[in-house]
Amino acid sequence: MKKIGLILIFFTTNALGLVIGSDSIVSYYNALQTFPTGQFNEINIFAYDEGGFILADQDTALIFNSVFPVANQILLNSGQLILEQNLILKQPISQATLLGAKIAGNGHVLDLGSAVSFLEPASTPTYKQLFFITNSKSDQAVQSVDWSFDGNYLASARLNALGTKEVVVFSFVNQILTEVASFQTDADIYSVRWNPADYYLAVIAAKNAATPIAGSEVFTLSFTTSENLYYIDGINTNVNTYAGEWSPDGAYLAITKAEALKKLTVYPITDGAFGAAIDDGVLGGGDLPYFRALSWDSTGVYIAMPTASDLHLFSFNGAALTLEDSLTMADTIYAIDYSPLGTFIAVGIRNQTNRLRLVSFDGATLTEELSKNIGAANPFAVSWCYSGLHLVTGQDSVIGVPELKGFEFSPTATTINFTSGATFGSDVMDIRWHPGDCAFGFGTIVGSVLPSMEWVYSFTQGSFWDNVTVVLTRDLQVSGNLKFSGNSAILGNGCSVELIGSGSLSVGINSSLLLENVTIKNVSGRDFSCEDSTSTVSLRNVDLIQVGDVIFDQGHFDVLGEFKISGGYVFAYQTDQISTITSNGEFILDYGSTFSYNPTTSNRDLLAMVDETSVLTLNGATLYSTSTGLRLINGTLNIASRSYLISEGVVDADSISLGNDIAANNLHIDPKADLKMQGCVSYHNV
Repeated sequence: MKKIGLILIFFTTNALGLVIGSDSIVSYYNALQTFPTGQFNEINIFAYDEGGFILADQDTALIFNSVFPVANQILLNSGQLILEQNLILKQPISQATLLGAKIAGNGHVLDLGSAVSFLEPASTPTYKQLFFITNSKSDQAVQSVDWSFDGNYLASARLNALGTKEVVVFSFVNQILTEVASFQTDADIYSVRWNPADYYLAVIAAKNAATPIAGSEVFTLSFTTSENLYYIDGINTNVNTYAGEWSPDGAYLAITKAEALKKLTVYPITDGAFGAAIDDGVLGGGDLPYFRALSWDSTGVYIAMPTASDLHLFSFNGAALTLEDSLTMADTIYAIDYSPLGTFIAVGIRNQTNRLRLVSFDGATLTEELSKNIGAANPFAVSWCYSGLHLVTGQDSVIGVPELKGFEFSPTATTINFTSGATFGSDVMDIRWHPGDCAFGFGTIVGSVLPSMEWVYSFTQGSFWDNVTVVLTRDLQVSGNLKFSGNSAILGNGCSVELIGSGSLSVGINSSLLLENVTIKNVSGRDFSCEDSTSTVSLRNVDLIQVGDVIFDQGHFDVLGEFKISGGYVFAYQTDQISTITSNGEFILDYGSTFSYNPTTSNRDLLAMVDETSVLTLNGATLYSTSTGLRLINGTLNIASRSYLISEGVVDADSISLGNDIAANNLHIDPKADLKMQGCVSYHNV
């Protein structure tokens, strides 16, 4: 699988650690320099380092401020390299482990020279980062999401005070979310959860008298193989319900609600039908649970839930609930999740310096083991991955604080370390891990600003290279995720970048990547991608060689010189942004390749040409458009050998249109071109 200006990495201290060299006298180092953890270290201006350097671990930062090149070894070990000068790697380089690291280029050059031909992750990866996969825009606020047991579908609960509330189901195929079913009701929906063993959903709603759910605050929906949603059964609690979670085997559904002495209830469920309620009978008073704050342990024996600032742990034997212990936290509990490893419960609380807490249960007593500062934003969601070694938090939107954060957990040392964050400008409400343990889905709410989003991210080893220009003088292989942010570039000098294994290139939010004089090889799927609508790839003299279909569904590209796609596969253009062939730019589709125009919006004008020197060349290739239609104006359509225009449109408004009835916007095309057409293709030159 595969934001913001500076790389989002936090260290425990900013005191200088090891400093080599000076800013006035040349010093020569022929031994490998090891820089210590938890420090900002520095290679000074006149330090001539021919021995190379190594960063101790992911919490190590090195400021490179030398005017001299570096040789021998460079091992970043997932740490951070900050360039204050250009960094030139020269022969001999015996080993260079740059992937998995954070490189803050500050506009400087990373010249790999002839020294580096292979970028691979560290042999013992310790650092994981957040990588965007896909999203789906909504005209309603996204309250909750969850994956089906097989990971093939993502369900979303949406609500809007001015409109219809609904449950939406998306298929998740080839890392794309496609809406396949929905169920509408007038009830505000707080949570949606798939049964862990079958295709039906539990839905948690506010107190209501809505149809077609017969006023049920808790109900189940069947999802059929024909991808339809149907109401099965419901319970009218006559109070607000806040959370619902299935037991690990899917036989029971636990819910929390605003009811004295019955704040926790468990229902046996058979084929989606509710059995007799099993109530806690002990939690009195006016303190209430919180939305989606409910969690079973992996054995199905224990259930954790909050009321206000109290964390409660119940045992369940299939017939009765027993309160085992309660623990008062520092403030209201917003989110909880039981670790798959047992023992630990992650707890998110509001308005404290340390808003992430780790609580253990030894079979009798709840004990707070750890508190973590995760920034001045309240956590609405905490979620362990299936291995129990990684944790993701979702928080409300506060300027300067990423709403999504990833952490690594050491069960032996009982430590949680921040690894990376992502900012959306919106509240992250719910997080659920994909069963494959390699990705998670979550929902965001933008308040009064729409659209909101369903998102899918991965949490894997990779690299953030920010505001850096990478210079090649030999071919390079990349075997891991390489994400560029800021204004970055790869200057290939006629060399190639080959993506092998899990290798990929991506461009971050509000970022741009210039590719110049380079061949990108072995590309398929989302190996070549943008993170969102603000991401840009600029291409000057670039060959993109595909080994499978490519999906380009975010951001846009600008063709500044020659950009050729070859390999004989589909390049699926599914973004809602405008890509441009600029003046003197040429976009070439080589033999057997297909450019499939299938944007997520009904806009025919997302492939733009500036003037007649903007050229789209088909060399034995196919230009294909869905019924959205595609309109080509201003530039030149060059047919180098027999090629094809294929349109799904059946009327002029949905056609592939050559021109737009305005003479100044005519599309230049050789009338003798060997061009075959299928479907509705219209000529609108004047």
